[in-house]
Amino acid sequence: MGHDTSTERNDQLALWSAVFALTLAFLVPVFHWYFNTMTDEELAAKVMMPDRDHDGRVDYLAERDQALAEARARLEEAPVSIRAAMDQLASSGRNIPTVRPQPSDGANLPLSDALASLAAVEGWSKRANTEAKEAAERALLRRRAAGVMQRLSQVAVEATDLKLDAEAEQANALRLELQSRQDIETLTRAEAWLAGWPARRGLAATAG
Repeated sequence: MGHDTSTERNDQLALWSAVFALTLAFLVPVFHWYFNTMTDEELAAKVMMPDRDHDGRVDYLAERDQALAEARARLEEAPVSIRAAMDQLASSGRNIPTVRPQPSDGANLPLSDALASLAAVEGWSKRANTEAKEAAERALLRRRAAGVMQRLSQVAVEATDLKLDAEAEQANALRLELQSRQDIETLTRAEAWLAGWPARRGLAATAG
């Protein structure tokens, strides 16, 4: 059976291990410095430093200021600006018509206002949840259409009793159209027709 009779080389192994460790300790900071330098140069060349319109102002600063100005304008153009709402809440609490919670849907609320209330479902404009908003809009249209069709049926019966055959025919036509197509245009037209029905009924009663 053979045996290894060579002399031990522990000293050489320890020496080379120390050399490798020192080499790595030197190279790692060098690599980090090189990477950071190249990254900063690329960032400065492509993003931070260009002045393509030669107005003396770095482009990214102008773009940032424009984005901030647009966001600020959207906030100020809201029905009640954030600052005004904060001042009103601080002075009078929630007992103010402009900031008091209002119904988001109903027969007495215009369709445009009901649709505008769905902005909360859509969420942040930068990451808008369009699918949730579309689903909420379809549900709102179906719910309002059901109420409008019921009111149209009642108006048709009432118009028939008053011998207003043309009005009854229009109410039934709108109800059938809304039953087959529940979109914003059809629902808006039906609600507008219903809004004018009391006046037309009053004129017919006066004429009779």
